[in-house]
Amino acid sequence: NVRGLAIASDKESITRNYAVQLNEGGNTVLALAYNRWGCSDTARIVVFRQGIPLASKHCGASKRLFVLSIGVSLYKGGITPLAFPAKDAEDFLKIWSDQTPCPYPEVLPIMLTDANATKSAILDSLHELCARASSRDMVMLFMAGHAIRDTHGRFCYVAFDSDTGNYQASLIADRELLRPMEQCGARILCFIDACYAGNISLDFSPRETRAESNARSRIVILHSTAPFQQANESSAWNNGVFTKALFE
Repeated sequence: NVRGLAIASDKESITRNYAVQLNEGGNTVLALAYNRWGCSDTARIVVFRQGIPLASKHCGASKRLFVLSIGVSLYKGGITPLAFPAKDAEDFLKIWSDQTPCPYPEVLPIMLTDANATKSAILDSLHELCARASSRDMVMLFMAGHAIRDTHGRFCYVAFDSDTGNYQASLIADRELLRPMEQCGARILCFIDACYAGNISLDFSPRETRAESNARSRIVILHSTAPFQQANESSAWNNGVFTKALFE
């Protein structure tokens, strides 16, 4: 009243239109009113802009994605438990669960965590998956958990039912993992988040067959550690370090 201002009623409003450029995703819009006597408090609004939907893409020939995601946090014997491998496996599977209609018209997922991730279950699932996948398909294998090196320095994955008293028979050696993949015609991506994962190799004997030689170009292995390194996990990321980086 001192400056000749009138207080508007609740039903009165003043509308002004301003053009604002929004980026795709989250945007913060700040609004304030001012005159020669001062400025109002800042109003903050978060606006989400969705991208323009693309025209539906024809998928063409069938190209399926097979995903086998494995993570063991808790073990049957006296093996030290881990915090996040089972969650890593669940998170990995979620990433690929919504790939339809393209680039993969069909996603066929298998997840084995903790008590379900026994040696026999892992190898049976891998053999079945590789037998079903054709040369037009993609296979993805994710494994997180404990691993050790055997007496020859080769990578061995520790399954849920691995026995500390009989490690050699109860572990999953790298050759047991690689053999069904080498015989599979599909393209294969392996993501291994475990200690000493760099010891996994696609080396063959001098008398390797043509099929085994072709496997070199079809199988790609991404591992979290060098042959002598241990893997890490952290509550700061709620994942293993390699898995967190992979998701990002």
